[in-house]
Amino acid sequence: PGSKIASGYACKRTKTTAIVCDALDPYLLKPVLEVARSTCFSLLCDESNERGDSEKLLTILLRIFEDETGQVVTRHLETVGITDLSAHGIFTAISQTLDNHGLSFRQMISFASDTCNVMKGTRNGVIAKLRAEQPKVVDIHCNCHVLNLCVK
Repeated sequence: PGSKIASGYACKRTKTTAIVCDALDPYLLKPVLEVARSTCFSLLCDESNERGDSEKLLTILLRIFEDETGQVVTRHLETVGITDLSAHGIFTAISQTLDNHGLSFRQMISFASDTCNVMKGTRNGVIAKLRAEQPKVVDIHCNCHVLNLCVK
């Protein structure tokens, strides 16, 4: 670094996590949430089932159109720990996350995820539960997950 202060700075995982989660994340997420609250947004979700303990991770991404740049951008909304990887458990985590950030299902226009039955089940999957809240939501298959299945 070109700064003596920056070159002398050091921190470990706990402090870095606190800086990113408590200081940078709210600052960077604020303009994204303002756009999402005022127009419409898409959600992208992926769950992890590879951690050794009983808690798994659900990453929720938000996709919006930014007027300033004229581009569709994807931003990290939140990664939450969940123990229930059923459609009900995932839907509950999504619902709570949206509530925590002041977002409404009414503004959601699409949902993208992997193609597993928990997510895509037409009667009891996450998409079915989302459609109960927002009947017009478009179900999108995540291209990365489809490509991964093709090359396996």
